[in-house]
Amino acid sequence: MVNTKSGPKNGPTLAGDSDSKTDMRYWLERVFKHSRPTADGRTYQDWDYSIRIKHAGRRMRFPLGTANKFEAARKARAIWQSLRSRGWEETLAEFYPKAARTSPINTKATIGDF
Repeated sequence: MVNTKSGPKNGPTLAGDSDSKTDMRYWLERVFKHSRPTADGRTYQDWDYSIRIKHAGRRMRFPLGTANKFEAARKARAIWQSLRSRGWEETLAEFYPKAARTSPINTKATIGDF
């Protein structure tokens, strides 16, 4: 029997599915405003959006420098694409220079390192 109902399709086979990391909807669902407790017990929320991205066994939060959610999603996607094509060192240098200067990329210590 053939389903002749018209309308939107359900499931992950829909073209442009938001599960695709190249789709802006994927990143719009994942950007967030970072919050943390203050010394007096209240919660402080950053004005700008952030994204947490894991790649090649390393996970980091990137502040995106904008309060516009769509622009934050666009920047998050650009960071992810840069990580895939250029790796951590070049991506940090471009998108998060402060972390690039203070964060070692090679976390595997050898006997010679000590």
